[in-house]
Amino acid sequence: MLGWLQKHQVAIREVWLPASSVAANLLVAAALMVAVLSYCQQQRQTAVEASLSYVERFSDGAILTARNALFDSWKSYDFSMVSNGLSREEAEALVSRVVAAEKKVGNDLLTPISEIVTFIDGAQICIDQSICDRDVLHRQMGEYARTFYCLYRSVVEAQRRRAHMMGFGTGVEQFANNAGGCTA
Repeated sequence: MLGWLQKHQVAIREVWLPASSVAANLLVAAALMVAVLSYCQQQRQTAVEASLSYVERFSDGAILTARNALFDSWKSYDFSMVSNGLSREEAEALVSRVVAAEKKVGNDLLTPISEIVTFIDGAQICIDQSICDRDVLHRQMGEYARTFYCLYRSVVEAQRRRAHMMGFGTGVEQFANNAGGCTA
């Protein structure tokens, strides 16, 4: 047996050395792929967690208070007679009347509108910076953002012009467009 090994040592080396080198390189490549996949999965999980933190803040604290203030301002209006919806002009006129009427009784709706816009703009920045997960945030807040923006668009645009903040409301507008946009 020992004689056979000595006799075929060169042939064995010529076959096994390249084969073991190829196998080692394949294992290194596989390990790198596993590491990259693990890293990507960790990045995705971190983005989902950041998004869920936004969603939690959307449903709590100052943002919930702002959302409730806006909701409460519409309680006294009866929309049962509006079967075909309102035109864009009618909706803008109604929003202007509600904002003015609430201001007369000491409820400034511009503050909660600004708080919500700023919050959703921040969520869009979080998405744009690849810190938050777009799908999670748009699924959780997209329809609210669309309804909100489409209703208060004229107020948001007026605040943008008045404050010379050209980026104000662009995030909420992106959310709205992603959720189907404004129909009128």
